[in-house]
Amino acid sequence: MSDREHDKRPEKLVAGLVLMTLGTIFLLGRLDFLDYDGLHTYWPMIIVAVGLGKFLSAAAGHRRPGEGLFLIFLGLWIQANVSHWFGLTWHNSWPVMLVYAGLCMVVKEFFPSSERRENTEVSRDH
Repeated sequence: MSDREHDKRPEKLVAGLVLMTLGTIFLLGRLDFLDYDGLHTYWPMIIVAVGLGKFLSAAAGHRRPGEGLFLIFLGLWIQANVSHWFGLTWHNSWPVMLVYAGLCMVVKEFFPSSERRENTEVSRDH
């Protein structure tokens, strides 16, 4: 991969956009153009944005999508707890993480990683 292709990864683009957005929000808050007191409610969306960048990077062939999907799920789960979506709280939503962990295990069995597939194919050839 050339340096130019490496620099155009969606993960870096999303991370840069998140930093620019946060910087703009904080700057506007410091200049009294924006009241960012509500930011504490939506901070988990930063995790979702980072996960989206990692997922898009995986879609471009730079890595596996699992890490990005985990961060997206984690950010949405935290956001659901902070915002009490569907009545979820820290006390009653922990089983959602168990369901997610089980789902990941099942999906990995149906869609093995390319590295695991190659190892299986090599062992079958011998």
